[in-house]
Amino acid sequence: EPGRDAKFLPAGREGEVVVRGACAISCYERRRLMGAEDPNDEAFSEGWLRTGDAGWFDDKGYLSLTGRFKEVINRGGEKLSPFAVEEVVQRHPEIQDVMAFAAPHTLLGEVVGLSLVGRAGAHVE
Repeated sequence: EPGRDAKFLPAGREGEVVVRGACAISCYERRRLMGAEDPNDEAFSEGWLRTGDAGWFDDKGYLSLTGRFKEVINRGGEKLSPFAVEEVVQRHPEIQDVMAFAAPHTLLGEVVGLSLVGRAGAHVE
C-alpha cells in the first residue's frame, strides 16, 4: 500500500520522486468521469504527490531524473503515453531531447508537461 514503505533514500540511491508544498496539488478532486476508485489512493503517500518519475539526489542535493515508474498520463480520464508524446515532439528539427511527464491540473487531474533540450543555436520556447 502507498505510504507503508515510504522513506527518504540516501544520496546516490534511485527511487520515486515525490513532491509536496505550495507548488504541488494536495489531492485530486473526485469527479464522475474518474470512476469508482479514488485517484488519491495511488497518487499520494503520506501527503507527498507521487510523480511516477525515477531519480536520485547527488551529495550536493541536485536531483537527476533517470526514467519513470508510471508510464501513463491520466488527462481527465484519457490515458496518454508519455513515450508517444515524446516521439512526436522529437521529430521537431530544433529539439534535441524531450521528456514528457504528468503535470498536476486542478480540473483534469493531470496534463502533459514537457522538458525540452534544443539543438545548438535553436530557439525553443
